[in-house]
Amino acid sequence: MPRVRLAHFSDVHYTLGPLVNLRESLRGKRFASLLSWAFGGRRERFGRSRERIAALLDDIDGERVDHAICTGDLTAASLDEEFAGIAEVFGARLEAPDRYTVLPGNHDRYVPIALEERSFERRFASLCPGVDEGFPFAKSIAPGVRVVALDASRPTSFIDASGLCGGAQRAKMRELLSADEESVTIVALHYGLLRWNGKPDHEHHRMRDWEAVLHDLDTSAARIPLILHGHIHGAFTAASTKRTMICAGSALDRLVECGYFIYEVDLDSLEVSVERRRWTEKSQRFEAIDCADFQAAVRGRRGLRLAHQGWAR
Repeated sequence: MPRVRLAHFSDVHYTLGPLVNLRESLRGKRFASLLSWAFGGRRERFGRSRERIAALLDDIDGERVDHAICTGDLTAASLDEEFAGIAEVFGARLEAPDRYTVLPGNHDRYVPIALEERSFERRFASLCPGVDEGFPFAKSIAPGVRVVALDASRPTSFIDASGLCGGAQRAKMRELLSADEESVTIVALHYGLLRWNGKPDHEHHRMRDWEAVLHDLDTSAARIPLILHGHIHGAFTAASTKRTMICAGSALDRLVECGYFIYEVDLDSLEVSVERRRWTEKSQRFEAIDCADFQAAVRGRRGLRLAHQGWAR
């Protein structure tokens, strides 16, 4: 029986702290990130991010997955030094689009200059085919399997972390989905469409046109076993009338039970099995944890969140 094995991680927030570039850290919304780092606990929550991201990528490689998908928030404040640092950690993986796909999150579009200078694209375009023409894009990741990737991230005000897909991107998404209804399609984006309890995210934290996007996905004839996202740092599963959605949570945030998922998808039945690998402070590595309840929730297409200590943006 044909199967594909996928890794899904998100919200690693490569963090250097504001002193690496104090002038830019004081610019616009980046000042909010500075305050969060200095007084909001982000320095401890994402401490040693470089070493821990390196351990994450090594762990994923060791699991011998067919493909790995990151659903955004590579950086803390879209500083060029952060993009350069995490690109260096990725290393030769940036030349392996057959093995990795990486999307931007709202922290990677934190301020207008990050969009103007195409900070994400300059470092990660090699893993995103056609991204120079914009999102969404479709990419083959295994025989008979593709990912369709959206980008709703944008610069916003100090009190807003919402996203917007927009009519043009939704229209192109519908075209991509209808162009190949036989392949198994994994939909990936940064923003979630529903929380674990079936309700939308908070007004200033959700994708503004989430209902329209979810309607398009639910009414599509494409074979979509999973919609993958991040943005909310605690991991959970949710279900619409037709689709299963999984939030990977943050792979590094110590405020929650941080880690990443591995999925095995049966390409005939579209059944999905789920494994969770959690960061363990004692061993300083990622280790498998019991995921039976989460697996049951996915099979039953009901919402469930993993054990956690709190929620983070």
